[in-house]
Amino acid sequence: SRQRAIKRYQQNQRSLSRQGKWNEFSEAVREYSEMQHSEEVPKQDLGKSQSKLFYMPMHGVVKASSTSTKLRIVFDCSAKTSSGFSLNDALLPGPTMYPLLTNVLLKFRNHTVGMSSDIGKMFREVALDPLDRDLHRYIVQDDQGAYKDLRMTRVTFGVASSPFLATQVLRQLADDYEQEFPQAVEVVRTAFYVDNNNCLTGAKIPQEAL
Repeated sequence: SRQRAIKRYQQNQRSLSRQGKWNEFSEAVREYSEMQHSEEVPKQDLGKSQSKLFYMPMHGVVKASSTSTKLRIVFDCSAKTSSGFSLNDALLPGPTMYPLLTNVLLKFRNHTVGMSSDIGKMFREVALDPLDRDLHRYIVQDDQGAYKDLRMTRVTFGVASSPFLATQVLRQLADDYEQEFPQAVEVVRTAFYVDNNNCLTGAKIPQEAL
């Protein structure tokens, strides 16, 4: 899968360069390392059997309408390797665990004052088991143009199991802190939607206080 990842990297580089977005993409990639959400593959691991590795092709998606992140890195974990299988082919996605959006909206409308929030970089807030990191490798170029092998240390957007893993972590936190923060736990369990990184909640204010 490494050579395919390199080819996709080159295609992405040409495309974003034509759009004048390559520097923005490079900065977004560099952020992964700076935040320690990825790491360089140690030299002793570079010679591992290809059957124990997966290189995620990646590209940049430009969203002009976004007011925050104009360019997002997308990993294609459904890309087939030379074996004809992808990383996502080998993973169970897990069940959908967040509530129906209809239920969230109906509950939201009961509040006098509404509040919305989201968890930034939610998937990347969840650590990836070191045993699984070599299945989440990707390719970048250094300043001299040489290709470097990196691997994610956090759960990755584009992997089939990531939505379930991130949602399960949030639910586990709710279970762990149920006695200490009961009101917050109620919000976590009933007000999050869309992969559990968006929240719609609020509060009721007594009529006499309005």
